[in-house]
Amino acid sequence: MNEQYFYCYSPRLKGRLLNEGERFICVGLNEKTGKKFWLFKQTDKLTGVLSEWKREKS
Repeated sequence: MNEQYFYCYSPRLKGRLLNEGERFICVGLNEKTGKKFWLFKQTDKLTGVLSEWKREKS
């Protein structure tokens, strides 16, 4: 697992991260699946937003 970066495959989560002030580094396609992803640098703030996201989903 890459702890320096977060690969986001969810357009809804990407929107949430952008609303929280995070900015993605690049956009790409997974070579195996062809699915689009947004790459974010892992930060304490990003970790907090992801934790909140998971709590809200459960």
